[in-house]
Amino acid sequence: MLAARGAQGIAAAAMLPAGLAALTTTWAEPAPRARALGIWSGVSAVATAIGPGVGGLLVAALDWRAVFWVNVPLVLTALLGTARLLPAGDAADERGRPESLRSLVVSVIVAAVMTSGANGTLQVVTVHLQDELHLAAGPAGAILLLATAPFVILGPVSGRLVTRCGRRAVACSGLLIGGVGLLTLGRVPGVPGLIPGLLGIGIGLGLMTAAIVGETMAAWPNRPGLAGGLNNAFRQFGTSVGVAVGGIATLHTTGGPLLERTGMTAGLWWIAGAVLVFIGFGRNRWRR
Repeated sequence: MLAARGAQGIAAAAMLPAGLAALTTTWAEPAPRARALGIWSGVSAVATAIGPGVGGLLVAALDWRAVFWVNVPLVLTALLGTARLLPAGDAADERGRPESLRSLVVSVIVAAVMTSGANGTLQVVTVHLQDELHLAAGPAGAILLLATAPFVILGPVSGRLVTRCGRRAVACSGLLIGGVGLLTLGRVPGVPGLIPGLLGIGIGLGLMTAAIVGETMAAWPNRPGLAGGLNNAFRQFGTSVGVAVGGIATLHTTGGPLLERTGMTAGLWWIAGAVLVFIGFGRNRWRR
């Protein structure tokens, strides 16, 4: 089991940057690429939202092994589609350097901040819903949809916004909206105190994910696989840190004070990320 899960992780780590590289080379023009990244962001959000629910249904209806077997036809379909639809591509230029090291560094740091704040907060909110508000898994999951539904809806829209307004403006807007929402977390008792923060996370992620990924890819256009790998590595690192810190925090304290501290910390980090994006992303609408 552990070896198989390790193999899955290695394959996923290789697949995601390769997919981003294929996307950016297939849609080479800035406007179509921005729209494609927006769709990619939305589809990723859909998978994140429905994956746990589908897994739970499979385990309840069949067996835990079904969670793994269901991937076989999906992978075969993806393999056939990739072989038929995607061009072979050219070998990467090993001598290529980033066109903008500043944009590359800023975009991956902000990607880590984005995922760390979001996932750490969701970890704390999940525990709060079950341990403090004593909600069952179903109602708790429905409340958490407030964070995933806007992400799903705004992902494809964000690509059009990037085309119209530029990556810097869209990323800053997402970080600021999410940051302000997080600052309100837990200020009101019960579920109402969670709503602005969860909506802020969903709206923020929906707006800025495609913009930040697009900035990373544009900063190193002749090495799209490496750029995509860096972005994915920093996002996964942020997720791991956020979940770990959130989990540790819930071991020592719970309730409103923890929610407020979590929202304050994550919100300030997101606002700091907006400042970093404003300074670090270039002004040109397409390239920076």
